[in-house]
Amino acid sequence: MYYPTNAQGTFGGVVILPGFISPASMMAAWGPFLATRGMAAFIVDPPSGGDPPTTRSRAQLAALESLKAENDRVGSPLRGKLNVNAMAVAGWSMGGGGTLHSANSNPAGLKAAVAWAPWELATIFPNARVPSIILTGGNADALVNAGMSKAEYNSIPATTSKAYVEFQGADHFQWTSPNGVSGRAGAFTWAWLNAYVNGNADCKSVIARGTGMTDFASSAL
Repeated sequence: MYYPTNAQGTFGGVVILPGFISPASMMAAWGPFLATRGMAAFIVDPPSGGDPPTTRSRAQLAALESLKAENDRVGSPLRGKLNVNAMAVAGWSMGGGGTLHSANSNPAGLKAAVAWAPWELATIFPNARVPSIILTGGNADALVNAGMSKAEYNSIPATTSKAYVEFQGADHFQWTSPNGVSGRAGAFTWAWLNAYVNGNADCKSVIARGTGMTDFASSAL
């Protein structure tokens, strides 16, 4: 768990999932990155490293409720500081697939989802109303190609705020750190969270004018 220590007022939070047989520690760089920008980050392991996206989603949603409960728990450093109606989910690879499943379930208080190179063969998310962005390397990624990523994006309703950003030459492991893709992993992730969790609408323009893209699509931004 990472969280701001000098924030004024309440702040939102995000639950982050790792990928296949990857520990939560592999995503640790995201914690300080988000906390220093004013958001709590809860990086969690699924029940086992080989769990599929649906199981990862269940773990993520349980962790989301645990994070929200910290706002009321006596003795918690987050007591009274979390905005439980300004939550987000994020995940990489199979954790990204799980994140899209979490967004498809539309839990209370969930305002944004970020899926980094999300892996999921059953790419159908017709019920998602949570603003969702997919960041991927497309065919430069040997594990999640452009076909899978774009199918996931297309399955999210056009009435939902969504974006698909494919970066030239980005391999599968660029998303374990905000420094990936020459820092664009962090910049685009924060722009999306800042726009939809914090309500800073101007941040959407960062995504629309990004550099180094191979493919870009959006709807209802």
